[in-house]
Parts: sequence; structure tokens; C-alpha cells
Amino acid sequence: MAQRAITATTATRRRTPATGSDEGHLERIRRVLRERRRLILLVTLTFAACAALFGSLSEESYDVAATIGVSSLDRTGALVGIPRAPSEADSRTLARRVQNLTSLRSVRVDAARRLRREHPDASGGVIYADAKGPGLVWVGVHHRDADEGAQVAQAIAEAVVARLNADQARTTAELIARLKRERRGLGEASDDFVGQLSRAVVERNLTLLETLQQTERAASVLSPAVPPDRPVFVPDERMAPITTLGLTLALIAAFLLDIFDRRPRDPRRLGAAAGLPLAGLVPRLRDGGEGLVEAFQRLRASVDRLADPAPGVVLVTSAAPAEGKSSVAVGLAEAAARTGRRACLVEADLRRPVLAERLGLDGPGLAGVLGGVELESSLRSVATGGVEVAVLPAGSLPRRPGELLGSERLAGLLDDLRERYDLVVVDSPPLPAAADAVVLARRADLVLVCARPPTTAVDDLEAVVRALRPVDVPAALVVSGVPRSAIWTPGVRETRAARRRHQRWQVA
Repeated sequence: MAQRAITATTATRRRTPATGSDEGHLERIRRVLRERRRLILLVTLTFAACAALFGSLSEESYDVAATIGVSSLDRTGALVGIPRAPSEADSRTLARRVQNLTSLRSVRVDAARRLRREHPDASGGVIYADAKGPGLVWVGVHHRDADEGAQVAQAIAEAVVARLNADQARTTAELIARLKRERRGLGEASDDFVGQLSRAVVERNLTLLETLQQTERAASVLSPAVPPDRPVFVPDERMAPITTLGLTLALIAAFLLDIFDRRPRDPRRLGAAAGLPLAGLVPRLRDGGEGLVEAFQRLRASVDRLADPAPGVVLVTSAAPAEGKSSVAVGLAEAAARTGRRACLVEADLRRPVLAERLGLDGPGLAGVLGGVELESSLRSVATGGVEVAVLPAGSLPRRPGELLGSERLAGLLDDLRERYDLVVVDSPPLPAAADAVVLARRADLVLVCARPPTTAVDDLEAVVRALRPVDVPAALVVSGVPRSAIWTPGVRETRAARRRHQRWQVA
């Protein structure tokens, strides 16, 4: 009943999505900042370096502009002498017209002559024109020097005004010439009333145009270009916004990667992805020390609590090779032996065995026992970690390990070992790469799936869950390769930072 309840709980947890861990929003933010701190720092520093490089290659620049007033007279208004009120559309049209004039070679040559005559040292800048209002246009220059920019802008504005006035004078002169030809065509005198009226209209328009020719100007400089007090661009001022932009993009990228990451570092996300309860955390073997012993004792206690009564045969597997399953199997057997229990370690990985070489064993093993060799001659008593553990290595590699492990001899062997020992730990091949582990899982009381962040992928854990789904055996997750600083060691006074690390890794 207890095993069925645990299996039902495990099946319920398997439906938990990969991102559906029970961590709060603040905890998740802290975790993402901690795990992606290198990415955030790299992107931010890259943007800051680009801003610094851009600032070193750039100089301060000023915007200096002169205001030009342009009259908007159409031909009909010119004939009757009434200026047409300029509209906003006319302002944009005038600005485009002035912009086109500033790009003419004749206008630039005229401005260069004025500069050579008045300010020989002034040159350079980027010329622009913009509408300021009805009948008003800005003619300015982007320049690195305020005084020279004012001189260049003033010269350009005067050249544009001269060109506009010259164009209007030419247009007015053409109209006057045309009216004079029309007046000559009407003759000196006309007897009919219509001819006299037409001649009077022509004379009136001619008088108006001649008056406008003498008095009216198409454009004039209303406000001369004055050097500004402050530059519009300071290289150092771009440093802060560009760095802030880099930090913002780095944070967005970090959280997006966390959402779509298929190799999470957090054990809670691994457990949620696999839908398995977290049985324990195992530090790196090279760290050693009391922390490693204490971690395996915690794992043993957690294994005893996962089933009632305590499981007699525990299968240790993983989603992929090199994820610490053999080390977990050895450590779990040692932890059981330290408590005075009779422990036996069976290496059932007949494809890539490692325990015989690691423990210095030779001779027959599991393959020989399943082939007819006596069990007593194959068991070894190995002193590892200061305790005695019975070890049944893999032995010689058979040609068809799947058929050998699926035979009834294996079931009888495990039943025999279950009667002799209090705990039998079976080191099996990875799941689901080989079907051997599924066959072995049917003979076990508990399956421990080992994972090593960040090398273990969520897809691999989901494949393990799918392979174990037909097997009515409870399963749990063991996370290996955890930093030693994240494993609490009793009797050692800890700093606040160490306690925080433990809280991050330890999961209820």
C-alpha cells in the first residue's frame, strides 16, 4: 500500500512542468541572477566597452543655427500685392526647398567665398535645414567647435538668402518683361473701352511689380547664428545610458534563457522536470571530507523514508553516462554499512562496468553467477570508507547482456541477496539507453535516478520518466556534483553566506 501511494504521488509530480517549481518570484530572481551572473556581467561590460570606445573616437559637437524668414507669395498675390499667409504645409515645403538649396554646389561655393573673405579658418560641419514655423526656417550646422560652427552657419544662411532673393528677382523681372510685351501689343492708345481697360490693368500690375522689385525681398536672415553655451553631444554622457541598455538586455536575455533552458542548474527545476521527489544531494567526490559522508547518510535516511518498510533492493541509474550513478551506489552502500547494516553492492552494468577497476577487483562476477558460477566465489568483501561492504562486480562482459539480465536467474539472485543482506544496491546501466535498467527496475523496491546539473538535460529526464512509467516502482532523484559549500556539515560553524548557499540547494 505504501509503495502504491508513493508511486501515485510520483505520477502526480511527473505532470509538473519544468518551470513549475515551488520557488517564489523573489527566489527565482535571485537564482537567475546567481546562475547567469557571468552572462549579465559579460553583456553589460561589452556595452560599456563599446560606449567607452565610441566616446574615445568621438568629440563634442554643437548645433548652431540661423533663422531665415521666407515670404510665401504666389503669382496671383504678387500681381495684386497681397502676400499669402504661409501654412504648416508651406513651412515644410520651404524647409525642403532650403535643404535642397544648401546641397547645391553654387550655394556652397558662395558660402565658401564668404568664409574665406570674413573667416578664413572656419570650415567643416554637417549642414541641415528644418522648419521652425510659418515662413521661418532654421539653417544650421553640426560642428565640433561652437565659434566655427556659428561662422559656417551664418555663411550658409546668407548664401541661401542671396539665392532665394536672386531667384525672386529673376522671376519678377520675367513677369515685368512679359507685361511690357503685353502693353506694347495693346498699342499706345485704343478707341474701344475694352482695350483701354486692359491697358489700365496691365499698367497697374506693371507698376505693382516694379514696386515689389524695388522693395520686396524673398528671404532675409532674421536671427544670426550665435555660438551655443552647451554642446548637444558629449561622449561621456552616452556611457551611462548605453551601459544601462546593456544591463537591461542582459537581464532580459538571462530570464529568457532561464525560461527556455533545458539544462537547469537548480535541483528544484530538475525535480519538477522529472516529476520525481528529490532524495538527496551529493557533493563532488574530489571535495571529500565529512561533508561527503554526511551527504550519503542523508541520502540513506531519505531512501529509508521513501518506502515503508525500508526498501531492500535499491536500483541506481541515470539519464546518461558519467552522471555519478556508480559513485552514488558505492556511497549509499557505505552509508548503510556505517549504521551497522549488512550492505551488498551489485554491479549490473554489463556494458560499461567501472567498479571492478575502481575497487581493484578481478575474477568472476555477476555475469558468471548468472551463467552458473557459485555466488559465494563471486562475492568480495571490500573495505571501503572504513567499513566492510560485500561487492558483486560485473565480471566478464557477455555478448548479450540484455538476455542475461532478463532471465529468471537474476530474479532468484536478487531474492537470495535480499535474504542475506539488509540493503542491496544495484548499479544499473543508464536509462533509457538500454532496456537492462527497465528489467532491473521491475526487481527493485526503489529506483534512484542520478542527475548532474548542468549537464543533465530535461529531455533526458523526461525520457527516464517515460521508461519507468510502466514499472510499478517508486522513484526519486539524486543530484550529484553539488559544490561542497552547499552541503551542510554538522559541527562546523558557518557564515551567513554558507547558510544561504545551503538554503538555495537544500530542498524540503
